[in-house]
Amino acid sequence: MDVEDSVKKSSFSVSKNVHGLSWGVTAFFIVADLVGGGVVAMPVAFNNTGLVTGIIFMVIICLFLSYTGRLLGENWVIMRERWPVYREHCRNPYPQMALRSMGIKTRWLVVLAMLCTVFAVLLVIVSIGIDFKQCYNDVHYPPFSFFDALLTFGTFIFAFSGHTVLPTIQHDMRNPENFKKSVILGFSMVAILYMPISIVAYLAYGDSMDESVIDSVQILWIRYTADLAIALHCILTMIITINPVNQQVEKIFKAPHKFCLKRLIIRACVLAAALFVALTIPVFTSIMDLFGCTTIPPCCVFLPCLFNMFFKAAERDEKTGEYKIPTLLQVIQRTPKGRLCWHLVIMTVTLVGSVISFYISAKDFATVKFTYPCYLTPFLKDDEEPFNGREINCCGQHKNIYLHGNASYCRGALQ
Repeated sequence: MDVEDSVKKSSFSVSKNVHGLSWGVTAFFIVADLVGGGVVAMPVAFNNTGLVTGIIFMVIICLFLSYTGRLLGENWVIMRERWPVYREHCRNPYPQMALRSMGIKTRWLVVLAMLCTVFAVLLVIVSIGIDFKQCYNDVHYPPFSFFDALLTFGTFIFAFSGHTVLPTIQHDMRNPENFKKSVILGFSMVAILYMPISIVAYLAYGDSMDESVIDSVQILWIRYTADLAIALHCILTMIITINPVNQQVEKIFKAPHKFCLKRLIIRACVLAAALFVALTIPVFTSIMDLFGCTTIPPCCVFLPCLFNMFFKAAERDEKTGEYKIPTLLQVIQRTPKGRLCWHLVIMTVTLVGSVISFYISAKDFATVKFTYPCYLTPFLKDDEEPFNGREINCCGQHKNIYLHGNASYCRGALQ
């Protein structure tokens, strides 16, 4: 029997978790996992790609990564059907997927986190709408450069990444077989969040944007509220995004599955390490470009495709009753040619884009000006420029148009 048929015909009770998440709520978890930094960085990336290329990049990468997310869902259903141990608690589903092939109570926090981001996006769009007429009259768009466009490849992938968390989310579903619906709905909602704010911000502000679109918002209370909403989103979704790391570390140190001092210390240390990295690298655009084209493509594109092909090419050993890991040649022979070609197209496009983007982003990263972390501020010299929270990236080709305040607060005005 074909693997897909066997999965579809598998007993419903095998995969059912009566207290699990519905596929609709799971989609909200996916949105909460994916969005965050992409909301503020994606509009700035359009400066390098231009409007049309940026839209094309976003649509293609969204389609590619939603497809590979769907593959991860198929992989997990196959694992649960073949190995009953995965029907119970699994601390590290993504690594287990690699091995085999080659929390419910927080649901409302996740929904609240996603609503915070939606609220922030709406605030920013409203503010851009207020600024649009006067900013658009004097806007300047940078000339299109193919290499500059490729530099943002990592940013686009980063904005839709988060695949290592997806199996953990799927594991908590009521019916894991419905995960493909959650992926389609979740990625669609993320694209709906990203696309309008990116297009409107690019049209209104052009190349006056730098690092974050929120720094270009000219109404002060909206800027602060949007920043707070994004921060609240990140705090709430950290429960999801950092959970696979927590569980992997707990597995290494053999922490029990119940609440105890050992688990508390482990999770506090992981959180402290994440906080230290965030404070040490306050300007994240170059990091996003670099990691988006190096570490993320394997986890979000290459491995899901390979895992899926190896799982579906595996055959049961009649003597042992176990599924044998196929060779690469067997995978090629047993995979339908249409699916094989599609996977090769996805991986080839991603590989070429990642290699070129890595070369460009590595050069850019080597020359980027280092921003001192806040914990070094007391040790800096007096002539260091102090941080002024009221400064903004003013719009216009000379970056000197401030519609709602004193133009002296324009950061880097050309005249």
